[in-house]
Amino acid sequence: MAAGTIVNRQVGEAEPHHGDPCPLVESNSGRLRVIVVFTTIEGTLAALKSAAKFAQALRAEITLLVAEAVYFRYPLETPPVSADFLCRLCVALVEELKVEESKLDDTAINIDIRFCREQVPCLQLTLRPRSVVVLGARRCWWRRRERKLERALKRMGHDVLLVNVAAGKYRARSKAVIHRLQDLIASGSSP
Repeated sequence: MAAGTIVNRQVGEAEPHHGDPCPLVESNSGRLRVIVVFTTIEGTLAALKSAAKFAQALRAEITLLVAEAVYFRYPLETPPVSADFLCRLCVALVEELKVEESKLDDTAINIDIRFCREQVPCLQLTLRPRSVVVLGARRCWWRRRERKLERALKRMGHDVLLVNVAAGKYRARSKAVIHRLQDLIASGSSP
């Protein structure tokens, strides 16, 4: 279950980083990294907000990690959802977070997009042992995909923080993210 195509982008950079990805636990600055795994728009917004507070207290960087599962009928080199679209979605999420969190540092959030066949093995290859991972999930009585992901990451030895997404709280903000994404696509600018 190889990770396949990797796109590393730091918010604010014009061009993607080409080459081997940086380790996700420590950056070049020697700071701790808090990894937010993309789940849903609402869940990721809630996780980013919690991770921003967590990272500010620890003086850590945040990495928004998108492990996009590609169906077997598509080659990993040409997935049905482009890396550029996912990067624009991540930039829209970060911009929406910056509206609420005015203290957020521009260079503190990295975007890491990986295409894989299965999400859990991809995360196992990507994350270093004992990584700090934040997930956003809605509370419900049945086991959702995010809860299964949380259990799998904990079994791998990672420190996982599951953030509860309030039912209506992030719905309006997710619509704002979609509007930002539409504006980014309409402007044609690359993230």
